Amino acid sequence: MAYLAYTLLSTVILNMKTFVEKFIAVESRTELDLDYPNYEGEERNEVMIPHNKLNFAEAPSMDIDETIKILTELKEKGANRIYIADHCDHHGYYFYGVQLREI
Repeated sequence: MAYLAYTLLSTVILNMKTFVEKFIAVESRTELDLDYPNYEGEERNEVMIPHNKLNFAEAPSMDIDETIKILTELKEKGANRIYIADHCDHHGYYFYGVQLREI
């Protein structure tokens, strides 16, 4: 029985592919809470978000066109995957572009 389990495990391991991620670049957008629509010049606006659906949100939303621009720039640099992390105390996001490939 132990031999059969070892043989099955060995077969799975031998057939497993290995990948590596190469860091390409990082782009950040921080202080989003100081941008429109939260602020318009020196005037502060109230942005009401649906807290019952977004109770996890630590940072404000980000413009989709700006996000697409960041992703496009990272892709042009060679990234084919992305990590997105929120900034812990500046209300913003970091976009880490990586290139995933099989080795």
